[in-house]
Amino acid sequence: MKKSTVNAKLNESPSITHSFTGKNLTAHGGLSPMNKFLSKIGLMKEFNSLFPTQQYNSLKFLNAQIMMAVIFGSLCGINRLSRITNMTFDPLVMRLLGVKKGFNKDLVSTRLKELGERGSRKLHDFFQRFSHDEIRKSGLKSITLDVDSTVSGVCGNQEGVAKGYNPTKKGAKSYHPLIGFVSELKIVVNTWFRTGSSYTSNGVCEFVREISAYLPETVQSVFFRADSGFFNGDLFTQCENYGWKYLVKVSLKGFNKILQKQMWIPDRDGNEYCVFTHKCGNWDKERTFYGVRTITGSKTEEMLGIISEVPVYMYSAFCSNRECSAQDIYKSYRERSTSETWIEEVKGQALAGKTLTDSFHANEMLWLLNAMAYNVGVLARKKTISAKTFEHKTFRDQFVNVPASLQQIVSGFNLQLYENYYFEKQWTEIDRAIS
Repeated sequence: MKKSTVNAKLNESPSITHSFTGKNLTAHGGLSPMNKFLSKIGLMKEFNSLFPTQQYNSLKFLNAQIMMAVIFGSLCGINRLSRITNMTFDPLVMRLLGVKKGFNKDLVSTRLKELGERGSRKLHDFFQRFSHDEIRKSGLKSITLDVDSTVSGVCGNQEGVAKGYNPTKKGAKSYHPLIGFVSELKIVVNTWFRTGSSYTSNGVCEFVREISAYLPETVQSVFFRADSGFFNGDLFTQCENYGWKYLVKVSLKGFNKILQKQMWIPDRDGNEYCVFTHKCGNWDKERTFYGVRTITGSKTEEMLGIISEVPVYMYSAFCSNRECSAQDIYKSYRERSTSETWIEEVKGQALAGKTLTDSFHANEMLWLLNAMAYNVGVLARKKTISAKTFEHKTFRDQFVNVPASLQQIVSGFNLQLYENYYFEKQWTEIDRAIS
């Protein structure tokens, strides 16, 4: 059977006008200007260049079109492969993808499985180049890198799932991805899709090395921040070699005994603080630790026949090479809690990890495409003041999933939005900003 590499014309910016006179309603009206935004980024062309489609006589769809359908699904709040294929029968989606009919039910799964490990590696490299290019465009000279792991639960026996750390459903099977954000931009800069048995910090040095390798020269300083799962001497040495600052919560058995011996200084906020140096285990040198303790209650103690009430403390400690007060260290660490909100947006709102096949590498590609959809949403929201602080779901509900219908006219297509649409003003503002 004859085959050749597809050189199909990629219809990234179809001629679609907008108006607010629609009566017959469908949905996903915001995908039209979003597609123009994606066209500016060059996403479809990049996908087609990375994954050229070997076309047989019976093959109708490009790999790039399939990947864009997954991103559209994430932007529309659609997960599961069957629902994504159903979405491709929407007239507007067909127009934006440049297809004449919707996908069959097994197309996305089959094609991603065919791309396999090699495809997932290519997509991961592109994801990092895409993210780091946004850092370069931002002109930032200093960035904060928040790294965390997250449990992505599954129902089934997909390849790579395993029992591991799972605080909500102990003993349940899951994946355990690693994810890093640039806090100033709120975008995912790197992510690894890992088996569920992976420990929190497994591979973190290699993960950080990848980020460092792609960082633009304009970035002069990096502040690495993470929770106690990343308390790792090798990681600290690596950050020091890069000239990075770091702040990581301490996770060390028996460390409270060390904290109890320190000289504590009370502060106006009601906490007590201390600063000291300590060398752990096989570390090559001492490092600076910052402690904070809070009174959580009291207990009765007897000493030399005298009964007295003594306070009960809750201790926390942080290892950092930043030169500042313990109060500032504690405040800075608490600011990383916003990264947990972004993780929830990636998983719960951009639906990363919600669409699965039985193949690990196909699932890795789906995870990366959903994370990319999250990044695209963040970048689009930054174009306007009104949507800048929106969460992914709010942006989707007010801008993407809007009542609209697509009508063919002489000059192309007209996307008609419901004339009484409540968020008409915001929709128009965002449309003009990102188109």
